Amino acid sequence: MRLILRFAILASAALTTALAHAADGTQAVTFILDCSASMSAKAPQGDGFVQASSNLGVTRLDVAKQAIREALDRLSVDGDNRVGLVLFGHRLAWQQGVSEPDLMEQTRYLEQTLGFEVLKELLPGDDVEIARHLSRFEPRDLTLLDTRFNALEPWGEDPLYLALQKAVDTFERPGGAERRLIVVTDGGNNQGMAKHKSTKDQVLEAIDRRPVPIYIFRLGDDEMVRQAESELVQIARRSGGDYLKAADAAELGKQMRAALAVSASRPEKPAGAVTATANATGAPVAADVTAEIANAIATLKSDVTPREELKPARLQGNVSYYGTPAKRAKIVLEGEATQVVVRTDSQGNFSVEDVEPGVYTLWTEATVKNTFRYATRKLKVDNSGRTKTLDLILE
Repeated sequence: MRLILRFAILASAALTTALAHAADGTQAVTFILDCSASMSAKAPQGDGFVQASSNLGVTRLDVAKQAIREALDRLSVDGDNRVGLVLFGHRLAWQQGVSEPDLMEQTRYLEQTLGFEVLKELLPGDDVEIARHLSRFEPRDLTLLDTRFNALEPWGEDPLYLALQKAVDTFERPGGAERRLIVVTDGGNNQGMAKHKSTKDQVLEAIDRRPVPIYIFRLGDDEMVRQAESELVQIARRSGGDYLKAADAAELGKQMRAALAVSASRPEKPAGAVTATANATGAPVAADVTAEIANAIATLKSDVTPREELKPARLQGNVSYYGTPAKRAKIVLEGEATQVVVRTDSQGNFSVEDVEPGVYTLWTEATVKNTFRYATRKLKVDNSGRTKTLDLILE
């Protein structure tokens, strides 16, 4: 653990340089912003957080808006990126504390966007809006979104899964652009009365149709139901993204910058190659993170216990779908600070060498019988140095 923390500090120092080089070519990024009533809770700012204006950095929504606004500012610079924005829980809510509640309209936002017409068919549980479709993003577009941001207030319910479904479906099928879906929320899915109910499985189906890495940033320290949090983790990991907690505004900003710097289309690497690490916040950092981090790793290696004393193990196994081998399936082994990627052979077999003792998540994905399928499991590698055999059955 001490080694990981020391590396994280050194990696963080080189992150600014990495951001300038990590994402080559056009990016396609859609942001999902939680505007539900719970986003009115106070949010710590953290060291080094610079407020955009005197009224920001107070509530969770203020913090989330500023972090997204800063990301949009960076994406607008060269005018060669595509940006989308999805909002939820921002226009309609049920009146609280009465036996027969009325619907409450967020008139400031509706007046600003001339959106009263939509209320004819809207319920709070369906309150999801594609405020901007994925399209070329320039500085003048940022000015237009600022007007919309300024009118937002914490308001309604949490139809997060419906927002994810709609956002994923706005992406085209995989192309040349770096694709990401960035979510800022303070909790899970809470969809009350609605015409369009959405579930975790429907979100996963949407990801299978249009694969896009989803990074879910959770603000606040409220307790979540374990199942609800587990579902968010599953959605993020299944997509190739991540689920991260941000204690304050400064941490959220750092995590979001790191997520936007990660190459979403990583080149194929030899078996056992380390393709990603993590910074001090737990956010992924691009594998090509400049010479500074490479030098830091070399320095740390001199302090590490010799490899033979750690007795690394070998993992091997087979991936199949009810007897059908998964050819060239992607295998990902994720530890506390590493991610190893390999492929199965024509018979669905795989192996990972030199796995150090620790707790890992092993997941796989493949297209079998014209359908995208996956499987995942947790495993613990002890210090015996033995070969561990694992067979994975795709769902």
